Amino acid sequence: MFDHQPDQVAMVATYHDDLTPARLCGLRTACIERAYELGKARPKARSNQPDNDQHATDLNDMAQVLGC
Repeated sequence: MFDHQPDQVAMVATYHDDLTPARLCGLRTACIERAYELGKARPKARSNQPDNDQHATDLNDMAQVLGC
């Protein structure tokens, strides 16, 4: 992908099912939660999956996880 090896690229998504195909192709994976996707009255439970390389609660948290 643009002169990079698959393990040098990461797929970032909010659904674990979207990350599985990327992982199977050798890409790194990062999941960002959307806790209030269904509204503040129905927050989603956190669901870190060990298969993903990175996990964050939001984009700011992902930046911190990546050391940005």
